[in-house]
Amino acid sequence: MFRPWPKHSTRFALLLLAAGCGTEQQQDTPSILNAEQSAAPTITWDEAAIDTTRLEVRMFKLVGETSASFSELPKAGFPVVIIRQTKTDANGVKQDTLKGFAVSCKGRDPLAVVRSFGDVFLGTGDIEPIHEQDLEAAFKISEQPFLRCDALNGDNQQSPLFSQIYRVIDQTKKKSHVLVRFNIFSPLDKNLFEVGCQNILETFAGPDPMIPIFKENLPDIPGGDYIQALHCFDTAEALPQDLSIPKATPRTLPFDARLFRVQDNEVSVSRVLLTGGRAFRLSCQAPDDRLQAAFGLPVTGELETLDPSLPEFEDYVNGKIEEQPVLYCESATRPDFASDAYHIINQEPRPVPLLRLKAYQDTLVQFSCASAAQLFGKIPSSLHEVTDQSLDYLVRSYVPGQPKARLYSIGCAASNLDETEIEKIYHDVHGIDITPSLLSQLSNECRVQGSTCTTAWLEQKFVDALKKSKLDSADIVIRSFSAAWSRTPFPEELNFFAKRFRDGSLRPHSLELQEFLKSAQALDRIVFIQSMAYAFGAEYHDDLLDQWTARQFNEPGKVITLASLKADHDAYIRQKFLDPLINRVYQINFGVPAMSFQIAGVKKKITGTQTALFQDLTAMLKAITNECVTLSPKKKDQPFSFIRPRSKLKSVTGTWTALAGGSKMVGPAGHPDNFKPNNWMVNSLNLGHLLIATRKSPTAWGAWTGWKANMTFNKISEINMIINDKKDAFGDNSGSLKACFE
Repeated sequence: MFRPWPKHSTRFALLLLAAGCGTEQQQDTPSILNAEQSAAPTITWDEAAIDTTRLEVRMFKLVGETSASFSELPKAGFPVVIIRQTKTDANGVKQDTLKGFAVSCKGRDPLAVVRSFGDVFLGTGDIEPIHEQDLEAAFKISEQPFLRCDALNGDNQQSPLFSQIYRVIDQTKKKSHVLVRFNIFSPLDKNLFEVGCQNILETFAGPDPMIPIFKENLPDIPGGDYIQALHCFDTAEALPQDLSIPKATPRTLPFDARLFRVQDNEVSVSRVLLTGGRAFRLSCQAPDDRLQAAFGLPVTGELETLDPSLPEFEDYVNGKIEEQPVLYCESATRPDFASDAYHIINQEPRPVPLLRLKAYQDTLVQFSCASAAQLFGKIPSSLHEVTDQSLDYLVRSYVPGQPKARLYSIGCAASNLDETEIEKIYHDVHGIDITPSLLSQLSNECRVQGSTCTTAWLEQKFVDALKKSKLDSADIVIRSFSAAWSRTPFPEELNFFAKRFRDGSLRPHSLELQEFLKSAQALDRIVFIQSMAYAFGAEYHDDLLDQWTARQFNEPGKVITLASLKADHDAYIRQKFLDPLINRVYQINFGVPAMSFQIAGVKKKITGTQTALFQDLTAMLKAITNECVTLSPKKKDQPFSFIRPRSKLKSVTGTWTALAGGSKMVGPAGHPDNFKPNNWMVNSLNLGHLLIATRKSPTAWGAWTGWKANMTFNKISEINMIINDKKDAFGDNSGSLKACFE
């Protein structure tokens, strides 16, 4: 059953209440340019379907007395399309109700109307007599509009059956629906029905084109919170799906604000805003200077008094000001200026949202600048997306005879910046000229901002956008280098500025960066690369690249030479990079990693004038051409470590003996083989032969091998040597050998 209709006056009362504006509240006002999208409201909807089980057509003939509302129905009989409507209550329980749509076709065949629901047999010979009250009790005929033959499409159409046709876009379910509003007297014109088939639209031509609207916006149109169904027979044609969103038509907002004081009578003074050819009363306790600043007007602190005799104030003089809503600032009795905020989808540049006035729910206003909108208090934090074409119909409250919402554009004063100034600011920040299309867009945005569109505001807007894009901010650096130093920046320089942009110590602002570069010393990068190669054996080292780049810009007065860079590298290597660098020297020069004892040995040599630079360490190690060791025949194991890897036993000099008493001194080949082996270290070799072993693993030596002239090795860093003798008979040996390796 229908709910009672709210009654609204079509004329707004003129209120002169001195409502407070809350002068300190503006700082807490959320940004209306960046509002969140609102949650979808609840809608009761009986979705229409092509389903023969949900409707039927029966022929009736009224008998007895009939009321005036039923008088137009043919006395000989008329069809009634009976549709089963399903409504779900708050507890989720579904309730079915039969709704009847009587067909009014005096003197014409009603079959065309009936078949708008699909091909169906109309039994005109089987007419049921019925009293009006019984027909009403069964099918609630009076609650539905009549389906008239004079609304059929064609030359004889007197008036369309539908006053509005909506194409509802459900973006969540990726589905579209068609809703219609019947072209009939109030209050039936509030009802919305979903059309179940294409046949209905083709039979009854209606408003064209359809009004695209998002499903979430349905509660903002009368009847949108409860959708009834016009089901169709199985023979009907399904509606095509259409989820397209039309492009928004650019809206021209006024920038002509003028504020005045006006003497309403002998004791009452009001403030009036003139904009867009209309006059609006302001009910606000904010001082004049705050009003002037909010609307982008010159702040004088005192408004001019209105002279009603001037022709531009005709609206005020003739009382038309009462047709416009009063604009209330925030106060204790009116805490909210707006109940909802809307943004037209596909509208660029993004303007200040439209606001539904709390005091007038059928009224939407749009300020041409954000500062004026924020003057009136808290703005809803949620933002409804709407189509441009549906805006006029978001009337929210049902007002008989008022099918559309009241829309007002509230102007501000023009921006502080003209296009020439915008061009200059853009070039200063970006280092290039602005395109005509972007200039036009920015000019419109500045108009929306009104007096807040200053040089500082626009510069920061550009800078903030550049910070979000690595590519765009890098382009600014490249252009700045080209202008200041006539070269492109090196990778490490781009990294330096990227870091400074992130920490906020520098801005991606071309003119500022050019001045910054001109104050710094443009170093010779070739010199730095040479120093890197000398110190590290490579062109780059990430840490030092950053340090060098930072020094270039942070110590512009310091003279940097190859010698000073080498000294810096030497200090850095000793503190943070010595072990890895020594290992690098071994890898590059000798093809093997450095052993721990070799690293320790090199460190001992880095004293006095010896630097820790790659080239100097390489020269130092390569200068150690030979390493010699002295061997005693009295020691069982004699391991030796080399400062650099060795590949050849160059020479063995001296003599020793494995015989008691020091007799028969021999060289590394040992005693002649006339001695019988007797549990020697290696029985297959001569007594007194020089035995050599190399590492098998970090913790074990390999097998003993006998000395040979010009022995070679595979880059060994350690070696073990011993005289061939009994394992426990070394004590009576004498002499010594000297082995030299290269």
